[in-house]
Amino acid sequence: MVPTPRYVLLDGDKPVSTFVVGAVGDSAKRAIFGFSDKKQYDVFRTNSQLAYKPYPLVKGYLRGQIEKADSGAAFMVLDAIAPDGGSFQVCSMPETLVAFETNAVALDSTTVLGHVDQSN
Repeated sequence: MVPTPRYVLLDGDKPVSTFVVGAVGDSAKRAIFGFSDKKQYDVFRTNSQLAYKPYPLVKGYLRGQIEKADSGAAFMVLDAIAPDGGSFQVCSMPETLVAFETNAVALDSTTVLGHVDQSN
């Protein structure tokens, strides 16, 4: 279980994303960075050379990502310590939305590998 993310990480007006792979042979899926609190975000910032900013995560944004299916983000990276951390804790966008709608303080996550290429 990991804390429910409350913020999404932005570079300008676009969410910061990366690609993750669940297992060997799986295709890479887009994931955005989410944080449960300022403390976790501050750790990420100290391990990144770029000046990203946190923005409150909202249900409408999550629904939009789910509706985009192919072009939207499939996962939310949870409280990453760096943009290229090797492995990340993630949950799907629908799981994150359910956590928001039920006011859950934590949700289940899966460990995945970060892909070398990052994309905004």
